[in-house]
Formats: sequence, C-alpha cells, structure tokens
Amino acid sequence: MSPAQQERFIRIYRASEHLPDDLPIRLEIEKYQANPAIPLWADAREALLVRYKISEQEIPYVPDALTYNPPMYPFKMRQAGKDGSCEFIFTVSSSGVPEDIYLLQATEMTFAEHAEYALRQWRFPTSESARLFRIHFNFSGGSAVNWGKD
Repeated sequence: MSPAQQERFIRIYRASEHLPDDLPIRLEIEKYQANPAIPLWADAREALLVRYKISEQEIPYVPDALTYNPPMYPFKMRQAGKDGSCEFIFTVSSSGVPEDIYLLQATEMTFAEHAEYALRQWRFPTSESARLFRIHFNFSGGSAVNWGKD
C-alpha cells in the first residue's frame, strides 16, 4: 500500500468510526493489506446503512442538484480510449451539502476519484434532516459523463 493509500485509508477509517486523530490504527491497515479485495470503506459503508436502517437496494437515486459540475473525464483514460463507471452512496446534510460519500463499485479507481471530487462540489435542496442517496456515473466516448440511475 502506497503512503497516499495509507493516508486515505486512515482518513476514511477515522471518519467512519469517529476516532480521534492520535489513536493508532496500524492493525486496520495490516488487515486491509491482508485482504485488499475488501474496499477500504466497506466498514464505513455498512455503518452508514445500519445508521439509516436501510439496505443498498432501498437507497433512492439522487434528486436533481441545485448546483453541479459534471466530473472531468480522466485524461489518461481518454487517451487510452477506456470507458468506465462508478456508483456511490452518500448523505446530503440538512443544508444541502454532500457528506459521507462511499464508493459501491467502480470499473477503475480513476473514474471514482474524478466523480467523487465533482460530487463534493454539488449542492442540493435543503431539508429538515440529512438524507441518504445513491448515484451512478457513466464515463463513455472519451468525453461524455452521464449520471443518474444507471
């Protein structure tokens, strides 16, 4: 695991478990290295589903955003002529800001990284409480990025 991957893992794990920054989590990194087939955020995703008392299949797809910019097509993937997709679950806070963004699946991590970066900039209608949603991004044709249900 590269230092950047370790840092991302630590950040995600601490946030998902609400752990203080000074608590050592070396064992969790070793557990991930022993079984890299488990996504880094699998435990956090499960915690989110338990908190909302919902299964992945019951999560509604994202409503229309008030403000958004589509994700940029990754340059290296466009150069290689690769298409791909990714899907996330995330909460929208009562103020309309995306939070707790977790990856469900991705054909390439590069697509997921670009989509997550864009999604963090989106803004949704405000509400009385936080809401849980799902979104699917489809990167195709070297420049088109579509999102929605599938």
